[in-house]
Amino acid sequence: MRFGIEVAEKVRAAVGSSYPILMRLAGNDFMQGSNTNREAQIFASELEKAGVDCFNVTGGWHETRVPQLTMHVPRKAYAYLAQGIRSAVSVPVIASNRINKPGLAEEVLREGQADLVTMARALLADPDLPNKTLQGKEELITHCVACNQGCFDRVFQYEPATCLVNPAAGMESELMLTPAPRKKKVLVIGADPLA
Repeated sequence: MRFGIEVAEKVRAAVGSSYPILMRLAGNDFMQGSNTNREAQIFASELEKAGVDCFNVTGGWHETRVPQLTMHVPRKAYAYLAQGIRSAVSVPVIASNRINKPGLAEEVLREGQADLVTMARALLADPDLPNKTLQGKEELITHCVACNQGCFDRVFQYEPATCLVNPAAGMESELMLTPAPRKKKVLVIGADPLA
């Protein structure tokens, strides 16, 4: 724990007491002989003492052979790891990994698994997800399908992130969307992967 605690202490000393420090933490490394949720709870408790104000809890790291982000991982599968950390600290805890629908986020919060929920790839797929939720238009949300092709695959090749279900992702400054000069009737045949 020494390195992480010393980093947290040095950051706290540098930024002062009123600046929030958030720490991303693996709730379980999912690696043989490595840290489980129990060790992560102990580490989080010590990090809180060192000045960390909030924990963003993920599953294992990319080195693990336990799937973390693919479509085969059940939605909110690792929220229980955030709940474990939450039981060990008094500061807010954020759940992550495969929470890509507003209803799922509500379940995590209602069940007390976390104080907050993070959605990263879900917002790449549909940046208007929060607004559509607030407006009661959840049926219009374009959902992340966890393909990882445009986001993780590209990022690991040091390329800008894009999104399979959102062609505008990563192209926002280049795309100029303008109305068609003449209206047409168009028939779309087929279905999306979620249909």
